[in-house]
Amino acid sequence: MRPARLLVAAALLLSAPSALTTAAADPTPTPSAAVPEAPLQISVKDLRPRAPRPGDAFEVTGTVTNTGGTTVSRITLRLRLGDRIDSRNGLHEADTDRPITLKRAGTKLDLPDPLAPGAHVRFDLRTTVAALELGGSGVYPLDIEALGDLGSGTERLGLVPTWVPWFGSNPVRKTRVAVLWPLVDTPRQSVDGRFRDDDLASSVQPDGRLGRLLRAGTAAAVPECGPAANGKGLLVTLAPVRCESVPVTYAVDPDLLNAVGTMTNPYRVGTVNDTKPGGGTNAAKAFMSDLTTAVASTDVLALPYADPDVTALTSRRGSPFAGDLSRASLLGVDEVRQRLGVRPISAVAWPPVGRITTAGLDALSLTGATSYVLDASAYGQPDSEPDPTPGARSLLPASSIGATPTGLVVEDTLSALLTGGVSSYGARIDEQRFVAETAIIAAQSPRLQRTFVLAPERHAEVLPGAAAAALRDLGRLPWLCPVRLAEVAAGTEHCSDEDPAPAGAPAVVGDRGPLSQDRPSELPDTYLNPIGRDRDIAEQLTSEVLTDAVSSRAVVARMTGELRRSIARAESSAWRDDPAREQQAALLHRHMSDLVNRVTVRGGQVLLTSSSGRLQASLENRLDVPIRVRLRFGDNGAAIDPVSTGIIEVPPRNAVPAAVSVTTHKSGQFLVKAIVVDRAGEPFPRRGEARSASITVRSTGYGRLAIAVTLGGAGVLFLTAGVRIARRARSRS
Repeated sequence: MRPARLLVAAALLLSAPSALTTAAADPTPTPSAAVPEAPLQISVKDLRPRAPRPGDAFEVTGTVTNTGGTTVSRITLRLRLGDRIDSRNGLHEADTDRPITLKRAGTKLDLPDPLAPGAHVRFDLRTTVAALELGGSGVYPLDIEALGDLGSGTERLGLVPTWVPWFGSNPVRKTRVAVLWPLVDTPRQSVDGRFRDDDLASSVQPDGRLGRLLRAGTAAAVPECGPAANGKGLLVTLAPVRCESVPVTYAVDPDLLNAVGTMTNPYRVGTVNDTKPGGGTNAAKAFMSDLTTAVASTDVLALPYADPDVTALTSRRGSPFAGDLSRASLLGVDEVRQRLGVRPISAVAWPPVGRITTAGLDALSLTGATSYVLDASAYGQPDSEPDPTPGARSLLPASSIGATPTGLVVEDTLSALLTGGVSSYGARIDEQRFVAETAIIAAQSPRLQRTFVLAPERHAEVLPGAAAAALRDLGRLPWLCPVRLAEVAAGTEHCSDEDPAPAGAPAVVGDRGPLSQDRPSELPDTYLNPIGRDRDIAEQLTSEVLTDAVSSRAVVARMTGELRRSIARAESSAWRDDPAREQQAALLHRHMSDLVNRVTVRGGQVLLTSSSGRLQASLENRLDVPIRVRLRFGDNGAAIDPVSTGIIEVPPRNAVPAAVSVTTHKSGQFLVKAIVVDRAGEPFPRRGEARSASITVRSTGYGRLAIAVTLGGAGVLFLTAGVRIARRARSRS
């Protein structure tokens, strides 16, 4: 179970009074059985300092609200501290087994009372770090408890669990952290540009999923240093030791950029026969403006267009889909350049979660990738949690194209905590849980310097306040420092107060063992194979059927791009566990069938009065762009020899006749097929039933020839008979 889920379980456990216990050394009345829920809700506004030092003040501020139905009197807040934790396993266990560990009581604060139902009161609980009596380096559980009287004596009526990291005066080397921030969505558009729903309009609102992600990412670029000392004796909050801007690398799905860019103009939502105007134009404009501003001063990683399922497309030897992945990568780079006006970093690729194939690494490397951000599940899982936690760099199998790739494995626990919203106690407590996890990693091996990569899940939900604060912590906690992902890929990352590594110095690369072979959720072949057929037809149409004339190249290029984007959307990893993928595939197939059906041939009847003549058909083009093809005439028997026309150009929404000269080898009536073939001589479409028409041919020329031959033969016979009769007459005389 991930710590994020453990925290939720802990929140439920600790919020129930019946589950609260205390050590014998610090007896505390238990809640009354008549109170089903804790009536005092503690909301922590701030807890500081985040990284206590010897001599610091310690302060917790917030509000206490009576959420019950009974007035509470004699309200007291207090801090209770648990024993030091020095391992990640211990920290995770304390998420759910927390009450057993808490022993010591700290400072108490009496609040004004009574507190009526629905009323709240602010609090400012101050003490010193010395009073907490922290010992060795590690993380200490800290509970903020509310005691009160409901009329039957003092009892615990509310609690917020949190953590205090502590290194004292012990030195610790900084942990370098690079952040990859996903802006990814499920494909929303049909092939013709319509949106199947208007959910994206809500998502790009400032309070929508994507809007919250962008807000948190942009906040990290602005350092928040906190208040300076206020000069009131010991009860002060000291400023952080460090205060740096945190660079965030945005991992952007180019299909999302295309969709939001489309929405900045009037757009339609719904089916072909039932559309309505979309309502997200203003939100889309604001989102694109904010994103363009954000990426102007940081790095962008362009995902392959629509974030395709890399492993599913390359899992078979000689997979026919590997080319799709390369095309999607190039499309993605172009889209990011055009929409955001920046050149994306090329040395890093981020395939979807799960296993990865060597063929997938090769396909992604075609745009320059040498480092691959991977989930830990890409490798075989170890039997136990490694201690100390390994850094991001890990070995990958040698590439078949000669490159030496490096895995950059995401620290998934920190990544989940980074998003906030992992407990029911609010943004500041979520942030403090993230702080505690980073501290325990540093405490594992304080003399070891490692580099981590943090990347929330592709479709992550974030609590912007907690996420922004956690991101800023990378630039203000003394045991962390932010670095750029591109520098990690190049092996040149270093903290701002460190000297850069010598040029050419090899980076430390760990070995996590073999790559995983598990296939939990990839797009199945039964889904991909029909898409492959439609893809082949689209490639044939755009490269060998549509005109290659200079005057039409811009139109053909636009149509080619639209089709390739549609194919990429159908191959998106977002459909792995989404039954709506069948609808997306059906829309693509319907569109391709419609395009193919716009090229038609019409036959008819032909009468040939001699052994040679001309066959004629009509070639119609109902597309909006010219086509250049041939017609091939032939039959299943031996009535005529197959023959093709030269290249025929048919203007948009027009029809032209096509004729060939043939020689028949028999008389009577037979069928000839006129088949559309592309400029390379392949039937169109090459997969499926080619576009064709039947011509009924009646040939009388061959019958006259047969009569002439027969009469000629009879004449020879009569002549021979006459000669014999004459010889016999002479012999008698």
